[in-house]
Amino acid sequence: VLVKARQETKITVSSIWKNPKLWAPWSPHLYNLSTVIFVSGKKVDEKITRFGFREFWVEDGSYYLNGIKITLRMASTHPLGYTREVAFSSKLSQEYLADISRHAEKTVLETYSLLKNLSVNAMRLHAQPWRKIWYDLADEKGVLIVHESAVWCLGRSYRVGDPQFWENFKEHLKGQILLHRNHPSIIIWSIENELLLTGGRFNPETEKRLAELAQFVKSLDPTRPVMYEGDFDPCGAADIINLHYPHELQKHDDYPNTAYWPLRETLLDSYPHIPWQWNKSKPLHIGEFLWIPMTTHDISAVFFGDIVYRNPAHYYSEAKALVWRYQIIAYRVLRVSGFCPWNIFEGGPSLRKVVKETYKPVAVFPLNYDNSFYENKVVERTLALVNDHYRKLSLKLKCILHYRNASKVVYEKTLKIDPSEAELIEFNFTTPAVVNAREEAYLEIELYNGSSLLQDFNTTIYIYKEIYCEKCREVLLLGSDTGTEEALRELGVNIIKADENLPEKGLIVVARNSLKNVNWSSLLAFAESGGTVIILEQESIPENPLRVKLSEHSSTITIPITLNCSLFRGLNLSDFRFWRGDHYVSYRDLVPPVIAPSFSLVSSGIGLKYSQLLEVRCGKGAVVFCQMLLVSKFREEPRARILLARLLDYYTDYRPAVKKAGVLKEATGLLDFLKTMGARVRPISLDDLNEVELILTTAEAISDRAVQSLREFCMNGGILYVYGVSEENLSLLEEIAGINLTIVKGYPPVVFSEEDFAKLLNNNLLYWIKKERLKRHGPYMLDESIASKAILEETKAINLTEVDLNSVKVVKGDKRLIGVSEKKLLYMYGNGAVSAKITVAEPGYYIITVDAHGTPVHEIYPVME
Repeated sequence: VLVKARQETKITVSSIWKNPKLWAPWSPHLYNLSTVIFVSGKKVDEKITRFGFREFWVEDGSYYLNGIKITLRMASTHPLGYTREVAFSSKLSQEYLADISRHAEKTVLETYSLLKNLSVNAMRLHAQPWRKIWYDLADEKGVLIVHESAVWCLGRSYRVGDPQFWENFKEHLKGQILLHRNHPSIIIWSIENELLLTGGRFNPETEKRLAELAQFVKSLDPTRPVMYEGDFDPCGAADIINLHYPHELQKHDDYPNTAYWPLRETLLDSYPHIPWQWNKSKPLHIGEFLWIPMTTHDISAVFFGDIVYRNPAHYYSEAKALVWRYQIIAYRVLRVSGFCPWNIFEGGPSLRKVVKETYKPVAVFPLNYDNSFYENKVVERTLALVNDHYRKLSLKLKCILHYRNASKVVYEKTLKIDPSEAELIEFNFTTPAVVNAREEAYLEIELYNGSSLLQDFNTTIYIYKEIYCEKCREVLLLGSDTGTEEALRELGVNIIKADENLPEKGLIVVARNSLKNVNWSSLLAFAESGGTVIILEQESIPENPLRVKLSEHSSTITIPITLNCSLFRGLNLSDFRFWRGDHYVSYRDLVPPVIAPSFSLVSSGIGLKYSQLLEVRCGKGAVVFCQMLLVSKFREEPRARILLARLLDYYTDYRPAVKKAGVLKEATGLLDFLKTMGARVRPISLDDLNEVELILTTAEAISDRAVQSLREFCMNGGILYVYGVSEENLSLLEEIAGINLTIVKGYPPVVFSEEDFAKLLNNNLLYWIKKERLKRHGPYMLDESIASKAILEETKAINLTEVDLNSVKVVKGDKRLIGVSEKKLLYMYGNGAVSAKITVAEPGYYIITVDAHGTPVHEIYPVME
């Protein structure tokens, strides 16, 4: 080839390569191409290019690698490796800094090893080009890569209206494509991330200019499909539809049902915010989903209830893991082309555990979450068998019912299933007759590939006899509904049709969907005089004096406020979720009134804001609203029958705990406030204390003269609530209580004690937040005014000793991040543990006090144990 001085010549050569070994994750075979320049027979330059033979394309809504249909089980995160490791570079040795390349390789190898262990087959290198070693080792280890440009979010910050921005964007893409196009691991070009989602859409030209980039990229590399992370399909130019956060827990909590949202037209939670249904004309790639930033402790209450406010960080992680499980299984069953929960590198071990369990290439997933059945009944089950292996497999599925000492094969079949396909298997079995009221059985599911056992797990099922009411023998029935009447009679309850003349006491049941014509005045008068009204499930609730309303929210998962109650005797948390058929426990949940003496006995939703069983106190009685499907699922769901029987028994002789209460007449501000809340309050003087059992007052209303009277009241069994205690009036409270008290600074979070008087109060009532966040996606700051002060019994320290911090030893953690500062303070800039020895003079009880403070990291405050 003749090349003139100061000129260049392009040469294209080609050759047929017979029977090449194809590159794939299961066989990452690589070749080296050596290009040598000779001048006058002398070798003057050589370039070695590593490459692999493989072909990747999209067709009919699916991905294909070397002619094999595949599903991308993804992972992604922001850049990993040395950039974070050298965050404390001033404390690291020069030797360590010089060894960054070795350290980076170790990070990459560990990351790819983790992905393989979790059955992740593809990784998106997010937000910018990563170091070259990530692409090189992906080639070697067989990890599929989605390459992404450095145009990342900030849609309102980029100068999208400036033509120069788009020219620069093209040059950036060109450089990346020419640099990385020979990496067989790179299968998709991600042109950008969330440019439209984060505000670029407000410039009408942005979508059009993005679409033009697709053609530009394909002119440089026609062998790879393109997509736009989180920005859907600009002007239809993408090969792949990509969505971020299309259906999030914050707006949808009826899992597992809601996880199957792609089956129906759904309003997308994120960009492009349109009603949409996947028609499979292009692959659907869920690039990020269920990040669920910990903005509020209320989120995890959906799954675990009131307890989350006691340990929010733990339950947040567990809730995120649980919802990942539901959604990943749904995406695999629906054959979504690619999906990536956000993200396994920023979560705890529970998230990786879920990915490991749900990403298995070949797996069987039970799709029925209900687990309770009557004896001698036919039970229908559906399983999803998924094959994400690269070969067609012949799989044997076997289901065995175990009860007591007997086992029976209820389903057995060998199925041939193609790569990246799923098959639904339906079968049924008959529950055995049981001896006791409730017994356990187990449905064992075994999956074989030839003689190799791939999966073997049990699902517990509960088999019930029909139960009957134990106390309730008779009710007054308002309204007409065949299902309600049949259910009551089957429980052994005699029905008396109520007329307009209601008795003074007793139990009234309002039949299903019969509330429209009820006379609220007579109903409330009945409750005021000591009667109880149970209102069963309603499609609508008219405007009423109790201000109880229905929502459009339906629940598959509900939470009892306490199990320490005869109403829920013998039940557990799992009994309040996933009822027979469609999993729903309730349709159209209740919205509790803001101002009313009401208690949600069963709740659901973010922050437990909805109620399925709501007791509203009325005088000496109560009105109980029940939206649980006790009638609708009476015949098919044993727990519905049990709860209806318990409800009738519990309220047959129910009397609300009522104490004669009064407010000291000197506490005028408190009296006025309670009146605005709708409370019927009785002002009392010191001469009237023997007429009440409970007194409310403010500290400033307690005079010196009142101290002895209030002390005698408490000594005789009375209960005194004092509001607004301060340093100035603390001594009066000490005289009343007869103990020394001290006021200390208080900090949220605050929860109710586990005493009986508080068991019907939700901890979310004490979860007060400001409108400020710790950071952009962090939790809302807790309002310190709820607990600005705390009153404690004063204790005096004897032989107070301060621990010498120089004697403290680091027993766990990085010693570079833990030590004693010049101000003689122990600092811990990372997770760790320290120990110190304390010498005591004699046996006895000792108090160890640690005074500590900290700031949040990754949205979580430090925890000291």
